[in-house]
Order: sequence, then C-alpha cells, then structure tokens
Amino acid sequence: MWLTGGLTAYPVGRLSDRVGSSGLLLCSLGFLVVAHLTLAVAGSVWAYVAGTVLWGLHMGFSQGLLGAMIASATPDHLKGSAFGTFNLVTGLVVLIGNTAAGAFWHGFGAQAPFLVGAGLTVLAMGVIALWLPRAKVG
Repeated sequence: MWLTGGLTAYPVGRLSDRVGSSGLLLCSLGFLVVAHLTLAVAGSVWAYVAGTVLWGLHMGFSQGLLGAMIASATPDHLKGSAFGTFNLVTGLVVLIGNTAAGAFWHGFGAQAPFLVGAGLTVLAMGVIALWLPRAKVG
C-alpha cells in the first residue's frame, strides 16, 4: 500500500497543479470504494494484493491533495494550527473507525467492515460532490 501511494503521490500532485484537486479527490475516493469491495470479496492472495494496491492508490491520490487544500485555504499565521488540527481529527477518526471496523468484523464477519466502509465512502463522495463546487479549493 505505501509503495503504491508513494509512487503515485508525486505524479498526482503535478496533475493537481494543472487541473485542480476536486476531481482528483473524488477519484481517490473511487479507488477506496473499489478497494473496500475488492477486499470484501477477496478469496485469494492476488485479490488481497489488488485491494491493497487500490488502497495505496487512494492514499497516493488523497494525502497530498488534502495537504495542499489545507495549505491553500489557511492564512499563513494559522497554517501550523490547521495542520495540527487536521492530523488530530484524522487520528481520532482512524481510531474510531478501526474500533468500529473490529466490532463489525467480530459481530458480522470479515466482509462487514469493508462493505460498511464502501458505503460510507460513497456517501462521502456524494457530500463532497455537492460541497466542492461551492468551496474555493483547487
């Protein structure tokens, strides 16, 4: 996952400089949906590898874009606070999400957290698609 994300981040950042970040952010979430669905139904090592590569594509597309969006939307004197807040909130969401994923796995089986994750990602895509045209971001 990290190899794929690392190899993807620079070209996506360059592309974002030319075309903006909104569509690329939605594309990253599309990769996440497909990664979740692939991992939910994976029955072989290669399917797990494919799901992990897709997840890495999501990370490579999203992490640099989110950082650039924060930097461009924040006044210079608040950039440290903005990035600190972003990382704090991200950490809390990851902690809560992973705890919930474990509960879904334990209560409903291995497919459940991936299916719920795919559904929540589709919901997030809808919210972002409605919000981004109104926002002043890349």
